Amino acid sequence: MTRLIHLLLALCLLGAGTASAGAAEDGQPRPLVRIVTNGFVLPGKLDRIARFADEAGVALDSVRADTAPGEPAAWLAGADLVILDTPRPGDLAMVRQRLGTALSDTGVPWVQVGGGPPALDRVAPEHARRLIAY
Repeated sequence: MTRLIHLLLALCLLGAGTASAGAAEDGQPRPLVRIVTNGFVLPGKLDRIARFADEAGVALDSVRADTAPGEPAAWLAGADLVILDTPRPGDLAMVRQRLGTALSDTGVPWVQVGGGPPALDRVAPEHARRLIAY
């Protein structure tokens, strides 16, 4: 899991944005990874990943597209990297439908994991492949 967090950190640092997730101990902003998923992904999985991310100096949070209030652009605001965690094709279809054009409109780097062939934008393919392999 440590390798995953280091990869997330590297992806964030390669991203175009600056995080708004608070400062690390050295006063530098912590990169923010936001996972967009639905109710099929258990909260315990997200909690575990968030703890590992915190230990590595990466802020991580999640949005459930099936229950999140507000507009999708607001779900992505402040993220340095978005991961679409969509295990099944139906999960992917629902999340993508809810997001609409927000991913392309906001310009945030993103990686889609599960639900079909991997997809990405603004993330180097070699980094995305390593993340998807986890």
